[in-house]
Amino acid sequence: MRILVAFAHPTANDVVAMGLRSEFKAKLQVAQDREELAGIFAGVSSVPYDFIFCDYPGNAEVIGSFIAKRNMTTPLVVFTGDNQEVEPIPGDPQVVDWIAWSNWQPKLRPILEAFIAQSQGGELADTSEQEFSEIRTGLLMAASPLPADIYIRLTPTKHLKLFREGDAFDEIDYDRYVHQKKVVHLFIHRTGLKAFVDRLSQAVTLKIRTGMSATEATELSRDAHQTVRSLIMRWFPTQEATDLIKTDLMLTMQAIGKNPRLKDILKRVMENASAYLTVHSVALCQISCTLAKAVGWGSQTTFSKLHFASFFHDITVDDDELAMVDDKLKIDELKNTKGEETIIKYLAHGSKAAELSRQFNEVPPDVDQILIQHHEKPDGSGFPRKINHMHIAPLSAIFIIAHDMVDEICKNGYTFDFGGFVQTRQKKYSSGYFKKIMKAMEHL
Repeated sequence: MRILVAFAHPTANDVVAMGLRSEFKAKLQVAQDREELAGIFAGVSSVPYDFIFCDYPGNAEVIGSFIAKRNMTTPLVVFTGDNQEVEPIPGDPQVVDWIAWSNWQPKLRPILEAFIAQSQGGELADTSEQEFSEIRTGLLMAASPLPADIYIRLTPTKHLKLFREGDAFDEIDYDRYVHQKKVVHLFIHRTGLKAFVDRLSQAVTLKIRTGMSATEATELSRDAHQTVRSLIMRWFPTQEATDLIKTDLMLTMQAIGKNPRLKDILKRVMENASAYLTVHSVALCQISCTLAKAVGWGSQTTFSKLHFASFFHDITVDDDELAMVDDKLKIDELKNTKGEETIIKYLAHGSKAAELSRQFNEVPPDVDQILIQHHEKPDGSGFPRKINHMHIAPLSAIFIIAHDMVDEICKNGYTFDFGGFVQTRQKKYSSGYFKKIMKAMEHL
């Protein structure tokens, strides 16, 4: 792989070149100034590079002009500011991707990985981005041997095939892509999705029968949740998403066990409390099902309702900071930083999730009610409807308390104290179904 590094600032050249040399076997040439850059392009009809790395504003315009004059096709990877307004580059060169300086290393890695794979015989798919969906890399190992081709994204319209149908995806592959290369998800074409979900369901069923630990089930459940979120937001709604949610219900039941112990579940949640939206829904499902069991409502139907509610409740939310705020007054205070439109959308996310859930044929009844009510409070100070304990359904009450608990765990991590949580919430949850749930929690 041959790369020309040409940024307007010498420090940027040094930083990017160092990063490339440390992770990729690339032949680099660094143009330290525009005079040296002009010398590289002088008198040539083609430039012997696979990529040119440059900046905008900066050298991108100069390089674009050079390329246009010589009718070259060398692709550019252009670095820019996070909020930079990008104007067309003179000469209209081929730009592989625009990369923000704040996250250039993880963004650049899949581009170069895809090029390396292609040079080693990988197959490049030239198609619409909408034909592909993210698959969490952890699910690939569970579904191995792979029932469909798996790709890595090169550009929004190009995906490179890394694994073929029938290939094994083992722990070595997982370590390479997840731990070494930090590739947390790969891509699958829509035509292969059903086969993938079917294989994963079969594998999970077999694994549960032969033995799967609670930790393993929880980790797989997190990967499944993130994949379902991608499927729903990309192709809403699909039977594959519904089937994957049902497979995840098996994982949830395996994780909490027949006689769930809340302290074990809390420990697993506290160990992974750093990324709110990543762990929140899975933790919420396990805790709410455990509370339902403790209060005597632990039927399979109840578990299914709480499980679907956990999957859908924040499906339209992509902001960790907002998702962790449950107080209407504090949410209103964020209007200045988040914008009024974002706040209005967030206040309605429960209702939007309920609308979305109704589009799925196999979602149990009353799930939409839980979704609409999951930010209400027994004293009527919640949102969006400001109803009190007299109008909050029993399963909604469980969901609300579990949601409150997960929020506290994500905020406090290992310092979370279950006994302290119960004690400080006695007054808040002292009416209606909330009181019965709190009474049961005293004995957990």
